[in-house]
Amino acid sequence: MFDPYEKWLGISKDQRPANYYELLDISREVRDPSAIAEAAEERAGQVKAHEDGPHGEICTRILKEIKQAKLTLIHPAKRAEYDATLPEDEAVEVETVVEASDDDESPVRDRKKKRGATKRAYEIDREQPKEKSRTGMLLLVGGAACFVVLLAVGGVVGFIMTRPAKTVEAPPKSDSVAQLPRSKETKPEPPPPKSTEKEKPLSPPPPDIKPPPPPPVEKPPEVKPKPGKLPVPDEAAQAKAEKELKEKYKNDYAKTKPEEKQALSAKLALSAKFLQPGREDRSDVPGWYVLLREARDLALEAQRPRLAIEAINEIDKWFQIDAHEMKIKALTALSQSPNDAVVKAAGLTALGQVKPALDDDNYDAALRLVNFAEEAVRKTTPDATKPNPDDDKPKPDDKPKPDDKPKPDDEKKPEEENKPKDKMLARIADRKAEVQGFQKDYQAVTAAKTKLKEAPDDPDANLVVGKHLCFFHRRWDEGLPLLAKGGDDGLKNLAKKDLAKPAEVKGQAALGDEWWDVGILKADRFKMNIFERALYWYEPAETKATGETKKHLADRIKNIQERAAARISRLAPGSYYGRNVEDRVLLLREGGGNMQSEEAVERGLEWLSQHQAKNGAWATDAFHVHGKCECGDVGEKHDIAATAFGLLPFLGAGEIHTGSKYNATVVKGLDYLLRKQSPEKGNFSDNAYENGLATIALCEAYGLSGDKRLKGPAQAAVNYIVRAQFTDGSWGYAANTKGDLSVTGWQFSALKTAYYAHLKVPDATFVQVGRFLDAVTDPNGLGYGYNSASYGSSTSAAGFLCREYLGWSSRRPELAKGVDRLAAPESFVSKEAPNIYFLFYATQVMHHFGGKNWETWNPKTRDLLIEVQDQGLDPNHSHQKGSWSPLGDAYAKTGGRLMFTSLSLLTLEVYYYSVPLNGYGAAVLLE
Repeated sequence: MFDPYEKWLGISKDQRPANYYELLDISREVRDPSAIAEAAEERAGQVKAHEDGPHGEICTRILKEIKQAKLTLIHPAKRAEYDATLPEDEAVEVETVVEASDDDESPVRDRKKKRGATKRAYEIDREQPKEKSRTGMLLLVGGAACFVVLLAVGGVVGFIMTRPAKTVEAPPKSDSVAQLPRSKETKPEPPPPKSTEKEKPLSPPPPDIKPPPPPPVEKPPEVKPKPGKLPVPDEAAQAKAEKELKEKYKNDYAKTKPEEKQALSAKLALSAKFLQPGREDRSDVPGWYVLLREARDLALEAQRPRLAIEAINEIDKWFQIDAHEMKIKALTALSQSPNDAVVKAAGLTALGQVKPALDDDNYDAALRLVNFAEEAVRKTTPDATKPNPDDDKPKPDDKPKPDDKPKPDDEKKPEEENKPKDKMLARIADRKAEVQGFQKDYQAVTAAKTKLKEAPDDPDANLVVGKHLCFFHRRWDEGLPLLAKGGDDGLKNLAKKDLAKPAEVKGQAALGDEWWDVGILKADRFKMNIFERALYWYEPAETKATGETKKHLADRIKNIQERAAARISRLAPGSYYGRNVEDRVLLLREGGGNMQSEEAVERGLEWLSQHQAKNGAWATDAFHVHGKCECGDVGEKHDIAATAFGLLPFLGAGEIHTGSKYNATVVKGLDYLLRKQSPEKGNFSDNAYENGLATIALCEAYGLSGDKRLKGPAQAAVNYIVRAQFTDGSWGYAANTKGDLSVTGWQFSALKTAYYAHLKVPDATFVQVGRFLDAVTDPNGLGYGYNSASYGSSTSAAGFLCREYLGWSSRRPELAKGVDRLAAPESFVSKEAPNIYFLFYATQVMHHFGGKNWETWNPKTRDLLIEVQDQGLDPNHSHQKGSWSPLGDAYAKTGGRLMFTSLSLLTLEVYYYSVPLNGYGAAVLLE
């Protein structure tokens, strides 16, 4: 007899009747709603695979059981009631809320065995696209991009470096801004679980500014909350939680009072602080909600729309709200500011939120956001639609042609008359027309989905839904099987080829070309999504191709990468322009940092500030003298390197000399280096290690601050390094001597830092680095040697970091294999045998690479460094609090406690030290 439970879900007869835990295949300890929802979705997927077969009715019944199990187990009260009905030997203790600790694990099981507890609570169910685009190195400036193709030994290496605009953001003027009027949260229908409670709205507007009446827009369709979310706590619970929160952080709140000079900055800092993962207590649901709500409100009061949107996204992740509606209300509050810069920022942020609305197929919200953006930009762009009188004047190079005749006014097209003159308004108008088109197209998709329920093999319906899933949403795994059943013979055959997964170069290249041909005829969103599918096949083919085929594939890959670069609007991947307060917390959240890692960074910076000499230097051999303390583990004397090591963690945390908490410390350190720079040669030291480190510090300071006084010295330092390169592409300890990968890694870092600062770096210098890496590549292709073709862990990490910046994407097989070896458990360090150089370089490699290796690597590295940081508990060495001991490391006697502390801090700052080359979030990149 057919047994669907055993055949589809692996639940044997001796497990019947299956309880809800067995039905979802999770352990009793799982309490996180996202983990439960994820398990239910996986089990439902196993059942849905058989919906089109002869057991459709059984599928429907089991899917309802899975849904009921999920809804019961995610609701604490319902779960408690359900557990009380289980036999005593099956009963478990039930807490009333989800687990709170950032260190808790979620033992969700796969089909046959328990899954490893892999993600921390805040990392579970992070929204990621079905497929990430691995587009190599896209380093950009606004929308303009310049690209250099490096010809490397053995083939073409795409080197795509686009100079980033310096995004040194000053906080907006401290004009008051209207807050969102208090309103009741829309109660979701039907709420699973049901909630009749209200969300506390944003703070009221200041008395001197009246918020306008709500805009006359149509009522949006009711948005049902996604299963697995918690109800918004009622007003009484919120009020109690708010009182407790403000008491706990009373010192921080005191700085936000209007009479304080830096009130706006304090609000921004506190909002960012509340958004640090791990700061929430998930055992206190009202407190958790209010913490996020306050993060939102403080961001709005600080006039930072992107941070407010991030807070709303986090609320939406866990609580039952209409996120798009809340975003529109929040941005509307900001639009009442008398500061035009704030209003325009709100408008541009709204434009950036159109895509998330489209991704949810919420076309009403998308259109309202576009309209809001248009209104905000129009408000801040006076006479934007009026013709520019200079437009009709002839240009210097305009020569009238004999047949040129004035065009009568009545012959002008209406769209030409009404087209906005302002470029941003024109862009918004195009976006509005696009959204309206999508909205119309979706009506056909809705009809096709209905048709598929009645006739699953209908070719036209399969075609419409398949194209929507693949071309609009990039959900290729779901859409390709539908296209393969669709009514377009060309797409049907192409989908079948794609599903066959060709392994040879010829098949992969041909498949990429066919997708290219489809995409080249499509509009913007569809074009790029289809091109990314072409890239999916081009990249593995290019690594194995030869001759003309390889050149063709490299050209196509470069073309797609250029198009992608032109679409990214803000932060340059790989750059160091994400260190201001707002971007720092966004990158921290995106990458997997947390409250504990940030507190460790603050303790470390405090230690460094206490051990700076009066002349601005740091000393690896005498920091205890400058700190007038008993701190131990001194190293050798290297004052230039030590000063660079002292400065870099401050710069890494966004602390610049033109204004910050530690600006006096940074000023003194930079002044010391500038005094040591040779006016003739431009270098700081004849020792390449020390000189490279000092150059990094100076170039970062210039790039982050834009201080023109630093440009000349920084360029001189760069010119020296360029001249010092050996003919094989390496750098040695002295100028123009044959070198090794250890020294070369620091010089490369200095030059890429200079490149992002818009300083001049010859392309040929980077080409030569690639050739040197080829020469020291491990014969097995798994890494790099010190100065020969061999393998070393630290040199391999340094080599792969260079390769990532030279254009290797995470899809490249050589990089993927190398990263796998770096990430292997036997390669990792321990408390007893640290290797800070390896950890410093490898963590950057993993961060840029992204994916599962980063998700595994990050918590191990982060938590190890937090654990071994000196807490000052030794009464004989209490002043060591915030530093790291070098004991056990091979370089302990060279760099000592100072160098070890610096590299540990830079490793903990990795989330925002460089914008990741792969896998960044929309909140970071979009206005």
